Amino acid sequence: MKTGIYIRVSTRDQELEGQEQVLSEYCKNMGYPIFGIYRDKESGGTSNRPAFKKLFEDAAMHKFDLVLFWAMVENPLKLTT
Repeated sequence: MKTGIYIRVSTRDQELEGQEQVLSEYCKNMGYPIFGIYRDKESGGTSNRPAFKKLFEDAAMHKFDLVLFWAMVENPLKLTT
């Protein structure tokens, strides 16, 4: 399964390499060839993310079969008393 990997950090101080390493290793372990790695250092609150746009362009052209991305959910569970 040809794979596109999308990685993003929301600040310029954060690094992309950790996400890239984990997702690339996963592809290797699963036997998925990596078509491309799409990297953005932009806030998720903006749609002005060049790599994200390129990912969708390539997906529309069926250049890969699967997209992997790193998801970190802030406050996944809010408990109220």
